[in-house]
Amino acid sequence: MSPRTPSKASNLTTAERTWHRFWSALDDPTGRRKVYVYRISPDGHRVTPNIWNGYAWDHLPEHLRDHFGGGDFHILIREGRRLIFSGDISIVTLPQENASGVQAMHTQTPIQTLNGFVLGKDARN
Repeated sequence: MSPRTPSKASNLTTAERTWHRFWSALDDPTGRRKVYVYRISPDGHRVTPNIWNGYAWDHLPEHLRDHFGGGDFHILIREGRRLIFSGDISIVTLPQENASGVQAMHTQTPIQTLNGFVLGKDARN
């Protein structure tokens, strides 16, 4: 009996799996998926009320980075009553050069990128 070969998915970290699930959930051919975004407090709790809600769109991570300054978010994506995605993601702003040409980080140091976004931590679920 041969040993089981690990799949590509088993080589992904929890944060990478969460991001893949998140990107898949944002791909909404029906246009009916609603997104609810909550901040996560420094002690790890979801802050209510939600800071943004609307329909799923592929520029949501950029919107959270640019309009809310990145950070830790809990995101719910529903299609009607069905829950499509529930997870915690971190969006970290990337280094920017200041007037002297030196790069400065606005928040934490990036870990790795996926589709141009920084994976900031593992998801809690």
